[in-house]
Amino acid sequence: MLILLGLALLIAELKPARVSRLAADPAQAGAAGIDTAYTRRGLAAAIRSAAAGVDGVRGATVKVKRRKITVAATAAARDKAAARSLRDPILAAARQRLTALKLRREPSVSVRVTPRSR
Repeated sequence: MLILLGLALLIAELKPARVSRLAADPAQAGAAGIDTAYTRRGLAAAIRSAAAGVDGVRGATVKVKRRKITVAATAAARDKAAARSLRDPILAAARQRLTALKLRREPSVSVRVTPRSR
């Protein structure tokens, strides 16, 4: 019995992971008739660079799900009010980057900004 369980686990681990992609709109991207999509990792990198490009942001991490993108940014300032004031510019930068990528369905974006710890 344990051998069968071990074999099933081994087969499950050897199976390659399914690449998850978010489809782009080929008509808007100028590639009608071509299947175009972004990987979650690529989309996260694009949103992360847009968020990190906002003045006053020290760094950002991005999680991409099918319908939601979560940005967790760290402000360069230690002040909580300064960190809160960065939320809207980061959100605008992320949405602008999503618009430029021309996805079929734009996921919702949520932003959390924390002040620098030290």
